[in-house]
Amino acid sequence: MENLWKTLYWKRLQPYLDAGMGACWLKRDDIASMVTNALHFFKGKRYELYAWVIMPNHLHVMVKPCDSWTLSSILHSWKSYSATEANLMLDRVGKPFWKDESYDHLVRNEKAFYRIWEYTINNPVKARLCTALGDWKFSSAQEQKNSKSET
Repeated sequence: MENLWKTLYWKRLQPYLDAGMGACWLKRDDIASMVTNALHFFKGKRYELYAWVIMPNHLHVMVKPCDSWTLSSILHSWKSYSATEANLMLDRVGKPFWKDESYDHLVRNEKAFYRIWEYTINNPVKARLCTALGDWKFSSAQEQKNSKSET
């Protein structure tokens, strides 16, 4: 029942997130860059990073924990570091930056992996923040586009 509630809650919340409702601190390039760097900092050491996108008011990340690392410990590390840094950039003290909850999916097979991967990288297009995949500055799709153009 709890999973059903979470699914219904997020399905109703997602259109508001895509519309840019709420605090949109991640639309600031300096904050989005800092979060991007945080996502990459332990890549290949604590987790494999498959896809990510930083939206103006939330982010999507596809990650697989390595060794003894848990999703919970990885999220705590990202949120703790980035909240402290972002609040310094925003000149805010003692205020939460991230919501306590997160919405995660267990990837059970290859079909689910590619469905979630596509959803993640296409999120800026779906939210009408850009018109083409790879045009959104803070995304793994943009990184892929840039690395292909460099070769």
